[in-house]
Amino acid sequence: MAPAAIAWYCFTQEEKQDLEHSWNLVEGKKNHIACDIYEMIFNQCPEARRLFPKLKFVGSKPDRKNNEFAFQAMRFMQVIEGAVKALDHLSSLDVILDNLGRRHGKLEVNGKF
Repeated sequence: MAPAAIAWYCFTQEEKQDLEHSWNLVEGKKNHIACDIYEMIFNQCPEARRLFPKLKFVGSKPDRKNNEFAFQAMRFMQVIEGAVKALDHLSSLDVILDNLGRRHGKLEVNGKF
């Protein structure tokens, strides 16, 4: 089944430049930033750990050296990167985001999600 059509926001040229500039600042540190984001999620919502049974934790913190943790964090960052690179054709994200929504929608977790 094809994803539902979304009326995407049309960024101004200035907004696109700002987003691309911001991404350029992040790009060289994206592995570290991706791990920071995931660690923040687990700190703010410990229940989220149940969604990642393969992740290892040291005390209350995720083990950043664990390959599964780095892999999940980078997958998140790849979606952000794809969005920044698709600013002129956001509809190209429809299939990817629909797939992510379907996969994540199947997760049953009670908590602050």
